[in-house]
Amino acid sequence: MTTAPFLIDDFRADRSTLGTTWTLFTDRVMGGRSEAQAKRSRIAGTHCLVVEGLVRTEGNGGFLQVALPLGADDTTFDASAWRAIRLTVARGSGTWALHLRTPACTAPWMHYIAELPGRAEKQWVDIEVPFTTFAGEGMRTPLDVRVLQRLGIVAVKPAGPAQLAIARVAFV
Repeated sequence: MTTAPFLIDDFRADRSTLGTTWTLFTDRVMGGRSEAQAKRSRIAGTHCLVVEGLVRTEGNGGFLQVALPLGADDTTFDASAWRAIRLTVARGSGTWALHLRTPACTAPWMHYIAELPGRAEKQWVDIEVPFTTFAGEGMRTPLDVRVLQRLGIVAVKPAGPAQLAIARVAFV
């Protein structure tokens, strides 16, 4: 039996289907120099969130991120009924990855990461990132998708311009 996809966000409303909102932040929270902006837009009639900026490595930096809590008030979300995260994106530039956080991520730099495959595409494409491809960063505890707290879409090193339009995020 296959579980139907679960839509997290299609950017038609101010909040995700979980009732939470996306937050933009950069490495400036730890002394870096990256710059970013995120804005809701429509591209070719498709609602989306456009994230763009400049990833800089000065000051031990090297990222910009939009993050979405998967539960209100630090509650967790059980994604064990699905096998992957599917994004519909148009990529302008940069190296992008997904970050997941769980209660096992006890320090700000701890997360599970999976790089988004493929190259820059100016048109909408679907990208699936299986949960099995996420690796712990700063930790050895395996990813437990039964207790997801936050999803991040992150432009990472190397330094340079980064742009991504996100039209849809779902568990599949």
